[in-house]
Amino acid sequence: MGATLSKEERLRILRTVAEDEEFRHALMGALGYSELLSNLEKIWREIEGIKLEQAKIWEEIKALREEIRKIWQEIEGIKREQAKIWEEIKALRENQEKLWEEVKALREEANKLWKEVKDLKEGQETIRKELEEVRRELGDVRRMQERYCTTLEEEARDVVAYFLRQKGLAVELASLQLDREYEFDIYGTAPGITVIGEAKVRAGAAQLERFAQRAEEAARRWPEKFQGKVVKVFYCMQGAPGLEEAARRLGVWLIVANRQATQPGI
Repeated sequence: MGATLSKEERLRILRTVAEDEEFRHALMGALGYSELLSNLEKIWREIEGIKLEQAKIWEEIKALREEIRKIWQEIEGIKREQAKIWEEIKALRENQEKLWEEVKALREEANKLWKEVKDLKEGQETIRKELEEVRRELGDVRRMQERYCTTLEEEARDVVAYFLRQKGLAVELASLQLDREYEFDIYGTAPGITVIGEAKVRAGAAQLERFAQRAEEAARRWPEKFQGKVVKVFYCMQGAPGLEEAARRLGVWLIVANRQATQPGI
């Protein structure tokens, strides 16, 4: 065991350390202070290295935080874009619903139109049947009219021939067709005379005037058919007011219902 220093010795050593720098360094060397300082310098270098590394780490952390901030900004932007997309989807769904409503309305309208078409087809079929019936009836009427007209023409020729015989003229009468436009119900010739005429069931002044004009035109175009005195005769079963006056004015022999309304002037 080493000797223990007294209080006075310890105080004297401490004063010497404080006052004598050479002694202080010698004491520090004896105590291994140089090694301690070397170790401290190493430790400080390690600490500085650690600080530098830590600064780099903080820079990395700062960079990471900035990157994270940018990422969050991107995420916020994506969220906003996503919100817009959902709004667009919502609007598209609403438009789609409207379109389906339009399609539904169009289908209903199309069904109505098809029903209208069906009704029109049925109506057309009904009209077609009615038209066929009308055509048949008209055909019957035409056939009856043709039969009646033929009878009327024959009757007119017989009556005119009768009145001519009473005047001492024997003229054989028939119908005459010169072309498509000029066809007459009554026609006959005898020495010095030509009889030309038309027969109607009902007649007015306008019809008589047209007949007189056609007869005169035919006489100019086919003079060989109109020899001697031309007697224009108009036969009808019923005459309208003004018919006799027109006949006298145009010099037409008018016979109404087997009665001589005017005279032929022969």
